[in-house]
Amino acid sequence: MISDIKVEQSSINQSLTDIKSKATALEGGVPPQDNGNKLETLDIVQTINGAMKTFQEQYKSTLLKNEVAARESVQYIVDTDEQLSGQLRIK
Repeated sequence: MISDIKVEQSSINQSLTDIKSKATALEGGVPPQDNGNKLETLDIVQTINGAMKTFQEQYKSTLLKNEVAARESVQYIVDTDEQLSGQLRIK
């Protein structure tokens, strides 16, 4: 039975870097439409656009926080593995 857990830190870090760059570049929404036309539909679209922008900013923030947490978790696993292997060599 295999009891090893392999952490391929370089591939994980590359994936996390990709997530971070895509999250940082995340933009969207409908450009503001203010041509003097005060149609009710336009007001509704602008309200929805504002809500989408807020949601997108929250999503981006959460994604970046998760990327940092994942990176810290991987580093913790690698550090713990090194400590344990060092202790096993001493015995």
